[in-house]
Amino acid sequence: GSRSHALDAGSKKHTQGTTPPSMSAHTTRGGTATGPPAALPAAAAGSAPTGCGRPQPAGDWQGHGVGDGERGRGRAWAVPALEVAAGLLAAAFVVQTHYLLTSSGGVRLLPRPGDIAASLDGFALGSAAEGEERQAASSSEYRADGGRHYPGGNRSAYNVTDPTNTFCPHCDYHKDCTCDQRVAFLMKRYKIDESEARNNDAVRERCNYPPPVWLPTFAGEDEPAVILHIGPHKTGTTALQAFMYDLIYTDPNIFIRDGVRVPSFDELPGLYGKEGVGLNLAHCSLRYYMDSGGQMNIGMCSGMRDKFPKFMVDAYRRRQDVVIVAEDFDKFDDLNMDRLRFFLRPYVRIKVVTFYRRLQDWLPSWYNQIVDHYTTIYAKGEERYPSIVDWMAEHYEKKLEVHAPRLAEKYRRLSWVESATMINMHEHFGPDLIGHFFCSYLNASGACRAARDGRMPSKTNVGEGHELSRLAIAASLAGKIATNLVKPVNLIRISRKIGQRLNETGLAMPEVCVEDSTLAGMLRLEMEEERGSFPDWYKGQGGDAALERSFERARSKFCSLDVDRTVNSTRLDDIFNEVDNTNPYL
Repeated sequence: GSRSHALDAGSKKHTQGTTPPSMSAHTTRGGTATGPPAALPAAAAGSAPTGCGRPQPAGDWQGHGVGDGERGRGRAWAVPALEVAAGLLAAAFVVQTHYLLTSSGGVRLLPRPGDIAASLDGFALGSAAEGEERQAASSSEYRADGGRHYPGGNRSAYNVTDPTNTFCPHCDYHKDCTCDQRVAFLMKRYKIDESEARNNDAVRERCNYPPPVWLPTFAGEDEPAVILHIGPHKTGTTALQAFMYDLIYTDPNIFIRDGVRVPSFDELPGLYGKEGVGLNLAHCSLRYYMDSGGQMNIGMCSGMRDKFPKFMVDAYRRRQDVVIVAEDFDKFDDLNMDRLRFFLRPYVRIKVVTFYRRLQDWLPSWYNQIVDHYTTIYAKGEERYPSIVDWMAEHYEKKLEVHAPRLAEKYRRLSWVESATMINMHEHFGPDLIGHFFCSYLNASGACRAARDGRMPSKTNVGEGHELSRLAIAASLAGKIATNLVKPVNLIRISRKIGQRLNETGLAMPEVCVEDSTLAGMLRLEMEEERGSFPDWYKGQGGDAALERSFERARSKFCSLDVDRTVNSTRLDDIFNEVDNTNPYL
């Protein structure tokens, strides 16, 4: 289920910050006017947060020639003490080179490769023969077309693709500004190119990748993986999240015993807690944060930028798979994939999983959740309450882009994703879906036993129909119901009373439905998806004929009450008047 809906119709975008005031058109450097602004890098496009553009001392863009009182002595760019502290914290967010924690909790220096390899036995499967360092696992080259090789040993945990590039775009310049944003600001403010901006003294000091650390290597399939459950929304992600964190609450080591780590709030901090911890990673990976429809700005992500990489390095060294579940990873087109890849390092095996739900069930559930978020706004008359017919007309094509088959294909095309798997909710439904995920896909025996024993999640996100609420609000806005329906308790009570009276009277209500051509196209799409993705199951459950019968039963979900026609007539006026005067305590 969703905790954010800012990308849907009617949402109000949050602002990330303000652009620093514009300065003169040309800034001199060494007595020469600089040229026109260079193009901003794609990752840093958009307005820079206020924190990226702190006031600079007089002198050139690097601070050369800045006076010191009357002495006028040249010195480096002055940096506030708090910014220095932030830079030092960012530079220290991994274990320093050549040091490993001993089993007793102390720290010792490892001077020789043989000692290093031997010490890694506690982290990696198998032993290093005769004190020699392990060779990088050949199975790390999962994407043959990329031709990449990720050696073990002393390497950067975060820059595995190009060790010669020391600039870390996603590290903190300070807590409200990442290094790529600082570079973008300097380029725009001082009309310089990207190379010059990266060579700024303060940028060089704060924006290098953390020092290399000793990482173990693993043989074949023993190399750990990240399992990234990407939703999409309305496919049981809330229940899956709640199930995992409920188990951890009662038994903190239940996943660790099976070689699996699930990040806690302390390890992946942010706006979302409890079962929603994984959403902090998704929202901090959005290209423009709040301006991309997220609920976290760049400053709110500072904590996870510090703590989550440490968690990932620790889990990797212990050969633990990491499981992260967040439905907002379905915002594929709004994610900064380079930043997400950075957060998932040093892992080289990234396995994506998504749950498939038929459009005939998924779309009405999506609609019910979205309008539920906006009920108060509709009751105030600030926005029109859309029917599912209205909503489908505006959002159908966009929602197809985040349906499981297309979403899986998008992730599958990423060079750093090993696999993108769809699990069929119609083959494994209800509690069996959770059991299948932990038993068959993840092979986590503790969670598997809990699911097979009937353990249920403490939280689900099952949508409900809203047609009677929509009718009640329309009648209220037309002046036919005087009760204040802005209060949810009143809206629920009045809607239920209307439903009871309609059932008692048996009145036939006018409806409007989604066009037949749209529904026919939806059915064809479901057939194509299931024939291609689940051929054996599809054939076994009856093929096209069975799907057609199922679709026909779901057709009524795509019809809505014609509330305008109903409210503009007088046929329900007596019912509206009756429920409006009902004693709320009866």
